[in-house]
Amino acid sequence: MTQLKDKTANLCEVCGFDEFFQRHHIKPRRCGGSSGMGNLIALCPNCHHRADRNTLKPKFLFECVAKRLDRQLEEGTLAVDVYRRAQARISQYLAELENENDFWD
Repeated sequence: MTQLKDKTANLCEVCGFDEFFQRHHIKPRRCGGSSGMGNLIALCPNCHHRADRNTLKPKFLFECVAKRLDRQLEEGTLAVDVYRRAQARISQYLAELENENDFWD
């Protein structure tokens, strides 16, 4: 949680709420999702609930994470190898989303 907290400036990555956030695995761990930076997003409780109910779509959430990673690489706060691994994981998950309608089941 601390690593994600440091990377997100204590903000929900969807709405910008800055009082409290929760870590969300975009692809659930029970479905093979990792706990790496490419699969974690900081969400406020409301956005977390929306993500759990699939009203915030995984593709959108992965796009939010990709933007964060791009920003961190540009700022020099993320190592290039970590960036590449996270982007590769995002690409893999997005390909799975294209091929599987029941991504969460």
